[in-house]
Amino acid sequence: MKKFMLLMAVVLAIGFTSCSDDDDGGTSCAVLIANVETAFDAYGADPSEENCNALKAALQAGLDAGCAEDEEEEADVQAAIDSLDCDDVSAIGDCVTCAAYEIQGQSVPAVEVCEGENGNAFVLGQDLMITFTEYITLQELLTTCE
Repeated sequence: MKKFMLLMAVVLAIGFTSCSDDDDGGTSCAVLIANVETAFDAYGADPSEENCNALKAALQAGLDAGCAEDEEEEADVQAAIDSLDCDDVSAIGDCVTCAAYEIQGQSVPAVEVCEGENGNAFVLGQDLMITFTEYITLQELLTTCE
């Protein structure tokens, strides 16, 4: 879950960073950020190896273009890239979607949770290190999962 939250934070951080067009006529940071958001949405909807690799490529393109606001953000983006294990997404099995909910005034978005071959819960291809059944039981204390 920590990796998932880090990845979401990085995508949001990049989205709030304002960049201008490159002087050399390269792709603007705004376009690259939109590409990251599109790739993130696609991977969230279908955590396939192809979508995982597309997300990694979009994040890397943003880094390569210098779109990170500072060294800390650059390190966070690199950590997100490094945490995506695109070779392991084939281990994802049956999935359910847990509905969005609000807790202590904070909105939590809907999330697709999949059961891995090892029996653990996976979100966005990341092993949450808790069994699928336990994770769904905990989620259903706050929302519905179908």
